[in-house]
Amino acid sequence: MQKWYLFVVLICLSLTVDSQENVYFTNHPVWKIQTNNAHEYPCMKYYMGNVFLGDTLTIDTKIYYPVYERYEMEYDWQSPLPPYPFCNGTDAADSVFKGFIRSFDKKMYFRNALNAPDVLLHDFNLAVGDSIYGTALIPFDTLIVVAIDSFPVPGGFWKRFEVDGNDYTDYILEGIGSTTGLYQSLMQPYNVSTFLKCYSQMEEKYYPDGTVSNCVFYLDLPENAWNLVVTPNPFESILRVDLNQLTNGEYRLIDLQGKVCLFNGFSGEQFEIETVNLESGTYFLELRLEGNRIFRQKIIK
Repeated sequence: MQKWYLFVVLICLSLTVDSQENVYFTNHPVWKIQTNNAHEYPCMKYYMGNVFLGDTLTIDTKIYYPVYERYEMEYDWQSPLPPYPFCNGTDAADSVFKGFIRSFDKKMYFRNALNAPDVLLHDFNLAVGDSIYGTALIPFDTLIVVAIDSFPVPGGFWKRFEVDGNDYTDYILEGIGSTTGLYQSLMQPYNVSTFLKCYSQMEEKYYPDGTVSNCVFYLDLPENAWNLVVTPNPFESILRVDLNQLTNGEYRLIDLQGKVCLFNGFSGEQFEIETVNLESGTYFLELRLEGNRIFRQKIIK
């Protein structure tokens, strides 16, 4: 009986540790990515977008975050001659599902489907002189860690690993990925340049320069698509949201530590949120509307 009890306790502890480990993904991180691609030169393709996370879910007893991309893409002909048909126009998407991600023991794991295996993206347990090779992001070359320093994030510092052996990537960034992004390849062909423009948590920018405003990228939507009114701000006990359209969705009030303090669904043209039990401070009101559109605004009580 005692052995069986000990076995159950150990299993529960292992599940608890796993569920608490996603320290890199708790504060609504956003990766702003830019790619310049010679798409059958002289046709250039420019990509600008965000990688962001959805709500947690459990897969095989482990806690994951679904990963989405929101982007705009534009084609530009680099020649005085008229552009060919394949090299004009734009494309955009609001929430494209890319896979699932989790962190554990200062490592990041990725899977592209529910039934797919985990793939190790990044191991931040590195030391000077360590070799990095044979991963999904470094398939056929070797990088050497030549120096380690740090950069500030909420509550402390994360490590920055300077690497050598690759013409395109200079740093691996703890909790972020690398200077190419979260899961964007470290090995890029000669005609592609992908880089991390910035990284933010709770819409506050932390890399590469925390003194600059947030790096959240929103799609250019039709005029008045965000014609929402949130009053009053600052607020006391009642927060009013006027949607100016009939729609359904859900709202969440999130504090600066990433904790969801209030949430519920809504329907109609307007609704109210009772906030009498909230402490004074700064929050983010996040609305998820029909069509998976996301609206977020900083509010103060």
